[in-house]
Amino acid sequence: MDIDQYFKVLQQETSQLVDNRIRLLVERNDEFTDLLNMSTSGGKRLRPTLVILIYRAIKGDSFPITRAVIDFAAIIELIHSASLIIDDMIDFDLWRRGAPSLWAWLRDKIGKGGKAILASVVMVSLVNTLLLKSKHRMSSLNLVNNTLLAMAKGAMLDTSGFKVPVLQNYFKRISLKTATLFAMGCQMGGLSAGLSLKEANHFYEYGHNLGIAYQIADDLIDVIMSMQKGKPIGDLSPENRVVGYPLVHLYHHDPTSRELLHKFVKRKRYSLPALWKALEKINAIKATKDLIKATLTKAVQSIPKRYLKEPTYQKRLEKAPAYIVNLMLQEAGIPPISTSSKKFHPRK
Repeated sequence: MDIDQYFKVLQQETSQLVDNRIRLLVERNDEFTDLLNMSTSGGKRLRPTLVILIYRAIKGDSFPITRAVIDFAAIIELIHSASLIIDDMIDFDLWRRGAPSLWAWLRDKIGKGGKAILASVVMVSLVNTLLLKSKHRMSSLNLVNNTLLAMAKGAMLDTSGFKVPVLQNYFKRISLKTATLFAMGCQMGGLSAGLSLKEANHFYEYGHNLGIAYQIADDLIDVIMSMQKGKPIGDLSPENRVVGYPLVHLYHHDPTSRELLHKFVKRKRYSLPALWKALEKINAIKATKDLIKATLTKAVQSIPKRYLKEPTYQKRLEKAPAYIVNLMLQEAGIPPISTSSKKFHPRK
């Protein structure tokens, strides 16, 4: 089985395990069944897949997927789904995963879109239910609390505008809001495989760099799709105007474009063709792709090899970051990005 096929099978297996676990939890909350089913349906289950990927890299394929691993994977997905509900409400996004967002659906159905927040509250309650059952409850509770706080801080920073220092603030925002959840998935994979929290923390950088690359790729898609459609979409839409990396790169490398950028994010009169032309002038698209590649390489180079079962598992961890990012890019019609790796050094 080649690497791509392995990840597809792992994704499918993870989706089935996580969906079944969440379904059992949801069935015990009759009042919220419809809301929770809507909120957790769809998606690629990439973050929970990381939990099982790390678990298997440490334990090997012959070890069964335990309830503890499944619960950790479900925790990651529940937190992710809860955060999407809140994001949609903050950004007034009407669609999520090809269907009406939960708050928009409730607004149209009962005239009270704000009730969507209740689904997020219930999901966090389900996370706590799983944590209390874990033999790693103290370590995992610490991870979850820190991650939730970081994501909330990142969401507070997720506003339009160019706050100086621009580049540092951009990376701080995406580190907190996006990358910490990827990192936690990898740490929980380590915990479920029997590592101590201190040992599991060695997988933090791997997941964190993957999360950074993933968010930059998401920013890239918004710019390319906006150029193709001839109007700002996604985070660049008039409702959002969240500054992604290509615009941050333009701000830093072409000071003459800063007035245009400020007008864009403040929704003042501006020339959209002029903005696209400015991005093309400094090769912002190529610079963004180069940064994604460099960040993916950092993820690969941060793999804590001494905990891995054998070279096969290192190869999987080396390929996973590019696979995950390229899965999103290819869906948008953007060519894949490759990365490099280091030779395997068996654990001593």
